[in-house]
Amino acid sequence: MALDWGASRTGIALCDPTRTLVRGWGTLDTRDKNFLNKILEVIEFERVNELVIGLPLRTQGEPGTHEREIKNFSEALSAASHLPLHFQDEAYSSSRAQALMRETGMKSKKRRQKSQVDRIAACIILQDWLDSFS
Repeated sequence: MALDWGASRTGIALCDPTRTLVRGWGTLDTRDKNFLNKILEVIEFERVNELVIGLPLRTQGEPGTHEREIKNFSEALSAASHLPLHFQDEAYSSSRAQALMRETGMKSKKRRQKSQVDRIAACIILQDWLDSFS
């Protein structure tokens, strides 16, 4: 499972057990007081066995914005889920998601929905992580 953590929403993507098909699961409200529990419910329901968290790095590889919040959340999630946790550079994942939405002919109204962008960005993060093993 991959997460595109955001201050407002977190995009979620999953892949099949063979690690070949990536699909967007949806988004959750990061500000929700039960956010961590909701993520844990998805993990249990979907039988997730590894976590990939997008970490924003700048072009020089330096830490990006929200890095501390993402790492704090990741530590809490790892402790609660007892699953292996991996970080994947998420630089430009949102702009890549928007470009992909345009390329596939998604209507402008739907492209403006931030939840769509976050869900697709999570897919990109997961696919990038999976591709790193090829």
